[in-house]
Amino acid sequence: MKKHPILLVILLFYICSACTVQPGKTSNQNFNSVNDTQLSNLRRDDYRITSNVETSKSFTKIWFLFLPFGGGKSEEFRREQAYLKACKDHRIDGIVQPKFVTRRTVVPLILISYAGYTTSVTGKGYLIKTDSQK
Repeated sequence: MKKHPILLVILLFYICSACTVQPGKTSNQNFNSVNDTQLSNLRRDDYRITSNVETSKSFTKIWFLFLPFGGGKSEEFRREQAYLKACKDHRIDGIVQPKFVTRRTVVPLILISYAGYTTSVTGKGYLIKTDSQK
């Protein structure tokens, strides 16, 4: 009889972790995303290519009795987060032809399983010039 409250708590943790919502891109929000800016639409004088950019971001996912907890929901999500981290860390507007590499480490156990993801992004950074810089 004492096992039912424990199962209820585990179920509530699973529901709470599954209900987290990532804010979507609306027409009022403009933030960098992978391949969001097409450089071919800009003139060469409108942007400046910077040095090579390389950044990685780690995600952890844990399964407890086959119930997942943690980040790294999908490959697209992990790539987007690594891209945004690279832009923020290097203070650039985007990456020309970004290349992504994801390494995964999995430790399967009976009750608890662990998966660690490390997504790396490399490429040439670019800055879009403002009107005062032209």
